[in-house]
Amino acid sequence: MVDEPRQNLVLGLDIGIGSCGWAVLDTHAQAILGMGVRLWETPQEPKTKVSTASTRRAARSSRRNIKRTADRKKHCLGLLKADGLVPTDADAHWLQTTKKDKPIIDLRVRGLNEALTDRQWAQVLYSLCGRRGYIPHGDTPSSSGDEGKVLKAIDVNAQKIAENGIRTVGELMEAEGRSRNRGGDYSLCVTHDDLKSEVKSLFRAQRKFGNPHTSEDLEERFLEVFSWQKDVSGSDQRVYESQVGYCTYFSKDKRAPKASLSSQMCEAMERVAHVVVVRGDGKETKLPPEIRRKAIETLFSPDPIKHNKDCKVTYRRIRDWMELDSDSAFKGVDPEEEKTKEVYAPKAWREMRNTLPKNFVAKLRGNRDRADSAAWCLTYASSKKSLEAQLEENDFSEDEIEALSSLPFASALFKGYGSRGQRALNLLIDAFEDYEAVSTLSEAEEATGLKDLRLSKGNSLGDKLPPYFVFDPSCSNPVVLRVMGQVRKVVNAVIKEYGMPNTVRIELARELKHSKREKELIAKRNSNIKRSREGLIAKLTEEIGAEPKPGLLRKVELHDEQGGRCIYCNKPLEYTRLINEDHYAEIDHALPLSRTCDDSQSNKVLVCKQCNQEKRNRTPFEWANDGGVDWDSFSLRITRNKKLGQRKRQKLLCRDLSAEASNGFINRNLNDTRYASRAAKLFIEDHLAFPEDGHKQHVFAVAGSCTAILRHAWGIRKSREENSVHHAVDAAVIAACTQQNVIAIANASEKKAYTPKDRRKELFRATEPWSGFSDEIAAWEARIVPTHMIDHKVGGRVFEDTVYAYQGIREDGQVGLLKGGTGGKEHLKAHSNFVIRDDGSALIVDELAFINLWLDPDGNKGKGQIYLEPVYRADIPFMDRTDYVRRYVPPQSDKKPRAFWQPIPKCAKKNKPITLFPHDAILVKGKVRRLRGIDISSCKWKLYDPRGELNDAEAVRGLALMSLDSSNLPTPIHEDVLGLSLLDMDTGAVVRSEK
Repeated sequence: MVDEPRQNLVLGLDIGIGSCGWAVLDTHAQAILGMGVRLWETPQEPKTKVSTASTRRAARSSRRNIKRTADRKKHCLGLLKADGLVPTDADAHWLQTTKKDKPIIDLRVRGLNEALTDRQWAQVLYSLCGRRGYIPHGDTPSSSGDEGKVLKAIDVNAQKIAENGIRTVGELMEAEGRSRNRGGDYSLCVTHDDLKSEVKSLFRAQRKFGNPHTSEDLEERFLEVFSWQKDVSGSDQRVYESQVGYCTYFSKDKRAPKASLSSQMCEAMERVAHVVVVRGDGKETKLPPEIRRKAIETLFSPDPIKHNKDCKVTYRRIRDWMELDSDSAFKGVDPEEEKTKEVYAPKAWREMRNTLPKNFVAKLRGNRDRADSAAWCLTYASSKKSLEAQLEENDFSEDEIEALSSLPFASALFKGYGSRGQRALNLLIDAFEDYEAVSTLSEAEEATGLKDLRLSKGNSLGDKLPPYFVFDPSCSNPVVLRVMGQVRKVVNAVIKEYGMPNTVRIELARELKHSKREKELIAKRNSNIKRSREGLIAKLTEEIGAEPKPGLLRKVELHDEQGGRCIYCNKPLEYTRLINEDHYAEIDHALPLSRTCDDSQSNKVLVCKQCNQEKRNRTPFEWANDGGVDWDSFSLRITRNKKLGQRKRQKLLCRDLSAEASNGFINRNLNDTRYASRAAKLFIEDHLAFPEDGHKQHVFAVAGSCTAILRHAWGIRKSREENSVHHAVDAAVIAACTQQNVIAIANASEKKAYTPKDRRKELFRATEPWSGFSDEIAAWEARIVPTHMIDHKVGGRVFEDTVYAYQGIREDGQVGLLKGGTGGKEHLKAHSNFVIRDDGSALIVDELAFINLWLDPDGNKGKGQIYLEPVYRADIPFMDRTDYVRRYVPPQSDKKPRAFWQPIPKCAKKNKPITLFPHDAILVKGKVRRLRGIDISSCKWKLYDPRGELNDAEAVRGLALMSLDSSNLPTPIHEDVLGLSLLDMDTGAVVRSEK
């Protein structure tokens, strides 16, 4: 705990998808106060990486659909009995088809052409009630996932019905020769209205043929049952009130929808303002006011523009408007992407313009408040009924309601809320529309006074972080919620133990920083690079007789990129000498590392030794002005080399690297500005009352490239494959990632080439925050025991999905035989952990909740005997029942299905059991281990080493469950979040455990 205030506390956080490394540095006392790692299970399916919440949601939705179908059929059966179509004492089996019956699909077609018997008519109606078709919720055929496939199939079937004179869905299915979709096939999908039309056609036809059970009253009541849909209006209101947060500026204003015209215009104005043109001479300029105005007018035009029907603003279009020459480029944009890459795409407004009547679009564009109101209704509602009610409440006419209801309101276009309220958006847009005076968000905030509102924290600051939903109530991503929930626990525990830090530096893992699309692109690019490098490695290995070092590999790649020539003097670089002589050619930073801290691949070029020595700490342009490279020929060669990426070309041709520009480079390379990194930074920044130490900024999102530079320079090895302790090491490096340290290392890197090999380590050691910093990290690393989030919840996956038929016990009496299979293929599965249901079916038990270890002190000849009772999530609901029997896993020589296990002996139940949850830390025979699970086939427990230095077999060796008795019972360790309860600072031994 905190004894006295400390100066200059720095907290470093290495936040991953399933871990949070932390380190606390006291830079005033030059000491590491603490380091550790917090681990947790990622809420994703192990193989697919799909969120477990989405898997559960799909299963829950399926169960609801099954229940609703059963309810409809139940009400339908009652309706048919009341009308006399079905005997009053009959059940659903009476309507099932037998061998003599016509298939239901045939009856649906016959019913259009001839009278049906009472039973046939009842079978048709009952069957239709079980398949009511797809009810649109505002999706479009372009929707991703299953919804898009369903809607595409519906469009195809509608076309077939229209073109082939097909009267009903029944006739369509008869023509197709089947009536059901199977295994991801959606080709027979139709809408609810299509089936409703078939019901009406069948009633009309049967009346014509004299069927007495076709009254208008029966038809109306049947359609009411057939079309019943849950009212979600109350749910929509609850979701809006509980999950939509408040404005960044006005704390009492709800956030506006992302799809609102105001939200899109404000974001578009920001994006357009961020566009930077890099001229041929290296100077950077923003778009002039008239171009920014034209871009916004184009994006939000109420009418399609000639030769530009979607009103897109691409970088190529801006180039044409500004009449830019070929030497000019857009910063961060590859020239090959200019033709297709948009500055901003207002997708919701674009959908409105393409779908709604022209006069209505013009009306909405001329009245932004009205357009925002429509977008609010589209985002708020989750059903057509709810949408129509909201539109009516907001005074839209019947024609307008009909038009707006045709929009895909359930698609991603109309989901989610931004960070600003309507009042703030109006103020920002008014400021942005003064194109001459305002060009950036900061200027717009200052012009409206919103900046002072944003910076004034009010009473929200405190000495601990609140739950993440307070910061972002709209976040529903289970991975993010799990991550930020554990980060919150770590930060609050650090504050409680060490005090409020002066500075927090955080780095996020790639899995959190990138969107799904970005991850796919990165994975594809990395895969291509990997394949290319594997071929190059094989080629070089054959040529030099050994696997090439990374430095040589990079040189060869640059050699190919530069056409085998020095990038500066254009002299040929001999390939044979390149791979055989270490210093024949060297890698240089186009923009000096010491002035930009840019160690990225886009800043590295291959040069001859002489050019590298002569260029020194200058840019190519500065060197040219000092009589070095010929600038005209150099710039022409760089411009024409299409193998060079756009970023590398811009850096090589940079003409301005003044002190101000250098500082901008350094800040950009130090700070991570991705959305997720900013969100994590703001979560901490907006809720903690940092000490008043004269600094304006206390929280920094650190770029991973910079921490890599520090780690490499200080010789800190990253043992990612060995254990999870490296997250704490990374956190210590992140905490030390100051601008001064990175610049010091950049300067040292420039001196490296002129420093003897035996003094290079000393050169970089001098850049450490204090003498012996990396040694101190190594000392901590050796004794860190990661903590683990223990899930004590009783909910979760109960059974595996497959339902089996119980076939009895195998002949040897050791396992049960379960019969399952789909598509006509059956198989027998031998298993011992299953539950037999009342109908004779069997389900395999899934997740283990915890285990109880019961001790019979008189067993095992007075030494004491342990009985292992596994408790699965399937057992939890029954444990409080008086007839529930606690059973123990039999030893390996006597294994049986769990239904035949013996009850826990009464003598053992006299004492309280030792309860262990998966990942619990335990002290057993003087060793610290964690419980992974159990193996019921051999009555063994599975343990693992908390530090990850032992494999699972080594972790259990000598600690077998059956070897325990009264003298060496396992002791659960009640660990704290930081892991301090697991660690003796001097000996590394466990110091706190359950008494």
